[in-house]
Amino acid sequence: PVSELASAQQIINQRAADSALDMHADALSQALTLYLDAHPGSSEIAERDLRGTYTASAAYLRSIAMFQQHNTKARALAAVQRWFTSDTRALDLGCCAGFTGLSLRLNGWTNVDFADFEGLGLAFVRDYCAKRGWAAQVFPYDIAAHEFGGVPPHDLVLAFDVIEHTPNQLGFIEWLRRIGKYAAVTWPTMAWTPPLYQPIDCWMDTPAMMWVIEKRFKVLESWFQDNRQFVLFETGRT
Repeated sequence: PVSELASAQQIINQRAADSALDMHADALSQALTLYLDAHPGSSEIAERDLRGTYTASAAYLRSIAMFQQHNTKARALAAVQRWFTSDTRALDLGCCAGFTGLSLRLNGWTNVDFADFEGLGLAFVRDYCAKRGWAAQVFPYDIAAHEFGGVPPHDLVLAFDVIEHTPNQLGFIEWLRRIGKYAAVTWPTMAWTPPLYQPIDCWMDTPAMMWVIEKRFKVLESWFQDNRQFVLFETGRT
């Protein structure tokens, strides 16, 4: 039917528009490279040193810059911008070098915070924000020592390519529920091999995880594209 063809074309047009979102990938990658040149940290990716790799390894931080170029990330951020206003209090959870939250800031968002283990990534985020005069809270979380890891509630929690790094994925979803009214989550669906990622990292059972999310929460938008799952949901937290 013509209506179905029109709808399909609208979807194609929307995807093209979303993928065209300016991620400022080159600028952020260049800034990170310059920062790491001056703050070299560790040069290795230690296969069984989870925190050391994610917080102290300049080699790991350099490697993640390429993921900023992925067009599904642009589509995911564009979806977030369609659903929320630019003054939404948002948290880039498991931010690493903060590229997700910094992209939002560079696209006009004014209230974005960051959380991860303390290390080179958070140091870069602080430096980048300070040089631009941006007010942003940076939360070094400690899962063992503080409730919710010491991260306060936010209106929107962004967890892009984080859940696959967690040993308890259902526990991570519960953490999102406790600290966010809404959560935007992505994860890759292809296999990978250490040492770029840690042995704790695991392949996601995407149908099972989507079943859990859809049964428990109100899903606002979800899609699968180029080996990456995106889901935006309302957690029910008031």
